[in-house]
Amino acid sequence: MISISQENNPISVKIPINLARNESNIYDFILFNTTTRQEYVYNVEDKQEYLQYYSFEVNLDIPDGEYEYKLKDDDNVYSSGLVRIGDYTPERIEYENEIKYKYQRDI
Repeated sequence: MISISQENNPISVKIPINLARNESNIYDFILFNTTTRQEYVYNVEDKQEYLQYYSFEVNLDIPDGEYEYKLKDDDNVYSSGLVRIGDYTPERIEYENEIKYKYQRDI
């Protein structure tokens, strides 16, 4: 999973390369919110700064959350996966009870 903070815009994004680059270096960066099912499409240009990554800058104007992403052109999907937008929320403790497990034979 890729994590992107929205503190600064434009945001510099690096995505691992799964296939070759296209000739134009222009892609659609598609984000699909896993909760609201809303889709956001951004047209981006790969800077070709790294051999192992697609690198581009994008201005995100979307709510924080978890998204499925696709990096594609008209015909091909070049990369896909999950991305978390915004700050990471660590685990929270809901109850102050300590849970102790016992084997069935010890009961």
